[in-house]
Amino acid sequence: SNWTDAGASFHTSAPPTATDYTANFTTQYYLPMNAGAGGTVAPSSGWYNSATNVPITATPNTGYSFSSWAGSGSGSYSGSSSSASVTMNGPITETASFVPQTRVIGLSGNLAFGHVVTNTTATRTMTITNSGNSALTVSNIIYPSGFSGLWSGTIPAKASTNVTVTFTPTAVQAYGGLITVTNNSTSGTNTITASGYGRSVVGPIQELVNNAAPGATVVVPAGTFADNVVIAKDLT
Repeated sequence: SNWTDAGASFHTSAPPTATDYTANFTTQYYLPMNAGAGGTVAPSSGWYNSATNVPITATPNTGYSFSSWAGSGSGSYSGSSSSASVTMNGPITETASFVPQTRVIGLSGNLAFGHVVTNTTATRTMTITNSGNSALTVSNIIYPSGFSGLWSGTIPAKASTNVTVTFTPTAVQAYGGLITVTNNSTSGTNTITASGYGRSVVGPIQELVNNAAPGATVVVPAGTFADNVVIAKDLT
């Protein structure tokens, strides 16, 4: 720790008279600092005086995220904070772990709109989920004809966001296709199917009857519709 004459650890002294010199010592403990694959730690391993508070920091490399500290010894730290501190009550070992970044996208929601009157709108909800350990960035959403929606942004790890999908048929016909979410995911599924049918005000079954040619067979689509069908033309 020090000499009573305040000299350095190794020094020369030439006292004019007989003099006692006393060397004082301080207990020190060694702190090994270890970094797993994918990052670095600070400070480097070294000796510290007893009871010293030592800040420790783990920094992930590009493409990795910090996972946790694992510490052993009195005053050590174990936990998920990348910046922490230890108290040198004895020998301590600290090891930082890192994991590859993942951004796992998933899409869900019932986007089968069914029959919607032309030139009106119906909405449903699509959920975008990020089950990875890093933030997912959505830059664009591409919709098939007749469908629309607007959202872009960042979804934190283990989180989700809801997007409103609008169906606006402009013609009496079937609509459908894949909605594609443009993003920076490392894995997962970024497409989901949307479907719907544009119908006139008279109702889907009545419309089929009205549009049928003479002698034609009217085929009613699968499903049950609450339409009052009035056959107003001779189909024979």
